[in-house]
Amino acid sequence: MFLGTHFPKLDDKGRLFLPAKFRDELADGLVITRGQERSLSVWPEREFVPPMLRDYAGLDRDCVVIGAMNRVEIWNTENWNRYSQEQEQAFADLSEEVLPGIF
Repeated sequence: MFLGTHFPKLDDKGRLFLPAKFRDELADGLVITRGQERSLSVWPEREFVPPMLRDYAGLDRDCVVIGAMNRVEIWNTENWNRYSQEQEQAFADLSEEVLPGIF
């Protein structure tokens, strides 16, 4: 259980040292997600709730995995197809602005 309020500082490399009593609980791995009100949530890996996220993304069987530069996105296939069709022209316009003459 995590209790208390602590005030560590980020070091020059952007790292944060958690209180020692939290580190033991997170030693087997952790997951960081977006929290409420522009915060980050840190979960012990064993406590993380994938069913909730699968429901949020509508993942059942058919999925699409997209490499998106600094992250990986996992989409429900129908949602991806709809999104990519809706955004196709915007992507084409953007790629011409960013990489003229490449595509």
